[in-house]
Amino acid sequence: MSGSTRPVFATRRKDQAMIPHFIDQLMGTISDFLGKLLLP
Repeated sequence: MSGSTRPVFATRRKDQAMIPHFIDQLMGTISDFLGKLLLP
């Protein structure tokens, strides 16, 4: 196992990438909800 320290950075990088994706999904859900309210 020569790259034993690599998974730590990969996991940390994945966590940082998940945050914008989560916010993007949340904004999409909110805009969908508002769209249904404004256009019944």
